[in-house]
Amino acid sequence: MAELTFLSDPNILYILLMASLWFAAVAVATPGTGVLEIAALILSIGVLFLLGNVSTNWAAVVIIVCGALLYHVVPFFVKRARPVMYGGLILQVIASFVLFNDLSVSLAIIAVVTFSSFLYHRFILEAAINTRDLKPAMLDDQPLIGEQGYVQSKIDPIGTVRVRGETWSARSTAPIETGQAIVVVEQDGLTLFVEPEKHKRRAAEI
Repeated sequence: MAELTFLSDPNILYILLMASLWFAAVAVATPGTGVLEIAALILSIGVLFLLGNVSTNWAAVVIIVCGALLYHVVPFFVKRARPVMYGGLILQVIASFVLFNDLSVSLAIIAVVTFSSFLYHRFILEAAINTRDLKPAMLDDQPLIGEQGYVQSKIDPIGTVRVRGETWSARSTAPIETGQAIVVVEQDGLTLFVEPEKHKRRAAEI
């Protein structure tokens, strides 16, 4: 009976729901052998089963899932998706307050999970994707100097850029914001030295 009470606690169910979405985000953003995908599917089914045993607001569940998708996954496939990203996080937070019809999730738990979502995206999901994407280009002997791309995570002075469909570590002498177009001016192994694209155009005109 104690176990059943534990699994019907709104705070525990909320944490399990968010954990399943984080797991699914990694599976979607870094496809591989299928192990992550299967594990994420099993965890999601288990969480949905538990939610089915309490008075769940399923519209809120859908909104939370969509919000997590917009926050954790879309930015890695869509350029300049920062507004969409934070819009998804806001949707996720709002729906968290009405996740259950006759129960409520602790405000402190929502705050901790929201902050954890930011940390998860920044330090786990981005790292996993960068590890996946930083490998193949080293097998290509073609120089990247002069190639154009865009900033994936802010360069100040180190960040990441997307060039030729791959993610690279990047450095710049001045901060460059996420989403800004860049041009490669130098390469040192897996690190690219970049400048904003407009600077390159101005130099060409002179």
